Amino acid sequence: MEIVNVIVKWIEEYTNVNFWFAVLSFLSWYALSSFLGKAGKDKYGLSLRVYDNFLFVTAFVTLALIWGSDVEIALRDEWRQFLEGKITTLGFMAYVLAMFGALAIFNLLLTYVYILISSGIKKIHQWINKL
Repeated sequence: MEIVNVIVKWIEEYTNVNFWFAVLSFLSWYALSSFLGKAGKDKYGLSLRVYDNFLFVTAFVTLALIWGSDVEIALRDEWRQFLEGKITTLGFMAYVLAMFGALAIFNLLLTYVYILISSGIKKIHQWINKL
């Protein structure tokens, strides 16, 4: 049990909360991408463009949340409450799954908006070049 406390203390002192938030964000991206499957190999048939843009949007939103909000502080507070025994293991796991699951779905929705906007800009650019 003491070795666990030493590891937890090391993690809290020598690592950055933003790093863990980014790692969990990209893990949620990977989990949702794996669930949706790769293009041409499953029933969803999403193009590779969707997966590439999904990764781009996930990276952008993750960096924006790290720089512009207190989301990582909420994650750290939840972690400390878990270590102090104020919340159960199941409660902590539910919090993490809800937080990053919702983030992954939000990023997927933003991906479709990003694709529509970039396609529209590309069409307008082509139309202007034809003039």
